[in-house]
Amino acid sequence: MPNSTQTTKNTAIAQAQSEQQSIDPGEAFEMLSNRRRRLTIKALDQQREWTLSNLAEHVAAAENDCRPAALDSPERKRVYVSLYQTHLDTLAAAGVLEVEDDRIAANEDVVATYCRILACARDEVTDSDDDEQSGMLASVLGGVRR
Repeated sequence: MPNSTQTTKNTAIAQAQSEQQSIDPGEAFEMLSNRRRRLTIKALDQQREWTLSNLAEHVAAAENDCRPAALDSPERKRVYVSLYQTHLDTLAAAGVLEVEDDRIAANEDVVATYCRILACARDEVTDSDDDEQSGMLASVLGGVRR
């Protein structure tokens, strides 16, 4: 009989695989390979719309494990520039978000799928060694193709 952790993983896998919006496994690995993109996806899951400045501040605070008020200007600026020049375009091309002027809006279905994959991966990392992580993510993504 499966334990509750395994049941939760199986449920997340089934939900990810049944999404109307499918995600190519290579694309998912690319999106989730960068911590700043993972933090951006998590932020979009918490709040569907952001300004670039507020999102950069939120991600910078998460990266530095502090409150936004404790950030210094260079910490904010590094994240702002990185999001603006690289990560938002990558995430938009993958359908995770839409950018219009200074506004960033989540594609809720795609963000939810990535968050389920992240939750599964986080559970798997605590349950296995590094060599097995890729196999677990591949199984989560198995039926989730474009």
